[in-house]
Amino acid sequence: MQQVGKDYLDKQSYYQSHAVVAAENGDFTVAVKWQKKAIDDAEDLELPVGLLEQHLASYKSKKPWREEI
Repeated sequence: MQQVGKDYLDKQSYYQSHAVVAAENGDFTVAVKWQKKAIDDAEDLELPVGLLEQHLASYKSKKPWREEI
């Protein structure tokens, strides 16, 4: 996965998708930048940010965020 399309319906999906793609590509500086945007947007919308902050901590540790499904 190299890019995120511009047809996402909301900023949260858009920002978080950019962060995930950047982290998977090993660009953790960019992942942190996009994840911070997701957190700022969530705070503006008064959404919980706990999980978003966990993602940010992972990117700051130079690790992609992965969840078991």
